[in-house]
Amino acid sequence: MERPNTGWRHSAPVVPIALSEESDTDRTDLFHAAHLAVQALALKPACRYVLDQLVGCYRGEPVGGRLLVWPSNEFLEERTGLSERTIRYVVAALLSAGVLSAKDSANGKRFAIRSKAGQIVDAYGLDLSPLLARRKEFLGKVAIIKTELERRRRLFDEITISRRAAEEALRSLQAWFPEIDTGAHQSAIERLRCQTPRRTSAQGPDAAADAWRTLRSTIESEFHAACAGKNSRHIENNNDSPDQSCNKRQRGIEEPAPPPLSLTDLATACPDAFGYTEGIATERELVGAAAKLRGFIGIHESAWDEAREKLGPVMAAAAFMIVLQRYDRDQAGSQQIKNPGGYFRAYMRMIAEGRVDLRDEIAAMRRRRAN
Repeated sequence: MERPNTGWRHSAPVVPIALSEESDTDRTDLFHAAHLAVQALALKPACRYVLDQLVGCYRGEPVGGRLLVWPSNEFLEERTGLSERTIRYVVAALLSAGVLSAKDSANGKRFAIRSKAGQIVDAYGLDLSPLLARRKEFLGKVAIIKTELERRRRLFDEITISRRAAEEALRSLQAWFPEIDTGAHQSAIERLRCQTPRRTSAQGPDAAADAWRTLRSTIESEFHAACAGKNSRHIENNNDSPDQSCNKRQRGIEEPAPPPLSLTDLATACPDAFGYTEGIATERELVGAAAKLRGFIGIHESAWDEAREKLGPVMAAAAFMIVLQRYDRDQAGSQQIKNPGGYFRAYMRMIAEGRVDLRDEIAAMRRRRAN
């Protein structure tokens, strides 16, 4: 293949693309590929601005078998607001990333060659063919990135749940057994709070999630050990959170269906949450109140729909009232649920997975209020 004249610039390798693909290419395909490239390659904003303008310059027909565009730097400067020096750097970065290839004239200018009839027969400029040719590659990379982001989000949700469970276990241990020295646990919690990265940071949450799980397990184990032989609802082999009831079920025996949810017990456990309503007498009113109040604390509709699907409308509404009670209670103290929507989503999933028993949660909250 004849190598094009590149003038003053080194040519990036040309990525071949099938003619059948080119003939069906329009700017919608190119914009989609550009959007994927920005995510897959983590391109800087300036690269995204220039790439969007280059795609917008595509006329819809290949020139010489290539998806060529030939806007001048002055045109790109006017459309993006970037300086000419920045545009030169951005174009070089896009060429280096393999998003574009160049077909330069002898003096490096970009222009079209027209026939006497005014038709474009050839052009010198930037070729968008690599962008389209790598679309499947970009799709794969974006899928991997989204999977990692979802895993990261779930780990941060786990950190929130483990942190609050550890704090709850420590408060229970201090209240029920004041003779036990809990200074080391309190120091560990404070240290982990400082070391836990924010959701917006680039640091991974894996180490922090493991540390919070370990600390939670340690405090809960000490609490359960302290309850051994005492007149308490906890038993030695209870591995749940200290605000949950004991697991007295026997293996191999089919369990009866759980009793219906008691609105009276829920109202007693969550008085502050029920204070936002005008009175709830039926399960239907409970579901309707939860559906209306969910936006009040920032719970997205998708989280509410997922809760209704996994738990059923009544149990989803009960889980919401518990989260609203905890959120409202925290506003008066120092520990706040900073992301109620994320907390509700993680809490609901733990209930759906059987890691939290909602009826035990309600019973525990009632007992705490009674004390």
